[in-house]
Amino acid sequence: MALGGLQKDRICFNSTVSACAKAGEWCRAQELLSLMLRSGIEANPISFNAGLSVCEKAGEWYEALQLLALASRKAVEANIISYNTCISACEKGGCWQMALHLLAEMTAVRLTRDGISFNAAIAACGRARQWQQALQILSDMPAARVARDLVSFNAGIAAGHWAHALQLLEELAAAQLSADAVSCTASISACEKRWEVALHLLSEMPAMQVQLGSASFNASISSCGAGGHWQTALRLFQEMQELRMELSVVTFGNSISACAKAGQWQMALQVLADMGPARVQASAVVFGAAISACEAARCWQLALQLFAELHLMGVEASAVTCNAALSACAECGEWQQAWYLLQEMQSNTIEADRISFNATINACGRQGRWPLALSLLFQMLANQVAPDSISCNAGISSCERGGQWQMALRLLAHLPALRIHGDVGTCYVAAEALEHAGQWQLMPWLLASVPAEGLAHNLSEDAAAWSKKGRSGV
Repeated sequence: MALGGLQKDRICFNSTVSACAKAGEWCRAQELLSLMLRSGIEANPISFNAGLSVCEKAGEWYEALQLLALASRKAVEANIISYNTCISACEKGGCWQMALHLLAEMTAVRLTRDGISFNAAIAACGRARQWQQALQILSDMPAARVARDLVSFNAGIAAGHWAHALQLLEELAAAQLSADAVSCTASISACEKRWEVALHLLSEMPAMQVQLGSASFNASISSCGAGGHWQTALRLFQEMQELRMELSVVTFGNSISACAKAGQWQMALQVLADMGPARVQASAVVFGAAISACEAARCWQLALQLFAELHLMGVEASAVTCNAALSACAECGEWQQAWYLLQEMQSNTIEADRISFNATINACGRQGRWPLALSLLFQMLANQVAPDSISCNAGISSCERGGQWQMALRLLAHLPALRIHGDVGTCYVAAEALEHAGQWQLMPWLLASVPAEGLAHNLSEDAAAWSKKGRSGV
């Protein structure tokens, strides 16, 4: 009777954990599994697999591995479902190395790997753009006596190398498999930097008896944008409308980006304006692309206007959109606006990154606001944002523009303590500060402060010329 009761309790727990898995409540599922073990109810593979399924759906690969280890400690034998679920969790969590480790471990624990095992591992490598690893696993499948299906090939194609993607697309026929929309769209995406090939694939889809869809057009528009062919991108955008295809936020975003990359800010704004009539809600990514177009055209007022519209439309700003607006102001010397946007980012709990600080420091430095530029440099450190050579060069340049050569040298001398690695450009900026101040006698010290491995021949020649000027009193 007691044994029957425990079995009923186990079934009840397993069902509840499975329900949590379907609802995506991985924390609650783990709590229930822990409660089950503390209650003295013996868990079985079904119990752990239910918990692993929750972790897999949430992409919580570390928690999945912890659960797999717990099963081993409880002497519960993991099965093929357990490992496949963990590999899939690693794929969704972006941990391709662990996915490969689990795939290899299955052989060590004498589990027969199947297509799901290999496909999940290939997908994990593909998501991380580890195309060599993905292709190796795909080629290992026949030796492991596992049939390669369409999912296997599509995962390999999605790994991102255009030449191998086309090769795999051809191999589908040899494997007596027919390409589908996923195959073609993944191939087009892999050809992002080969826009002519991408367009050829798009045109060949009807001959392959694959229906043209929004995803394939979106990928082609992105490819044309990356290749600088904004007119072709907009032609595809127009063709989608003529074919009455669904225009998504991805469609508009890719089209706007294509215009922005080519400096066609007016066309980018026109496409953005078309989103309203198409009843497509703009996203932060779309606004970021449009603002970047204004930045490239040095239209900082339009950039700020778009940034304001973003808030009015209830779209949550991101670091990308803030940086685009901030950089637009910085490029045009509007240091007050740049500084204001940086402060607004932090007050709205948007994490300012290196791009945010560098653009603002540069804007302040160009206008001779060296105290503010230096304070921002130290604020970076306080915010645990690691400055780079661009940061320190902008800081030293601000001192040079403000006639503060002593401060420029002081900052240069403190770079190691600030954990900032300067470069030859840093020395050039400091040299300009000394040259403008007529402090020729300090040039040898400046030259000695540059690491030997970073010392350029031209810098040595310039330093010698500067020293000669100093001795001649020029």
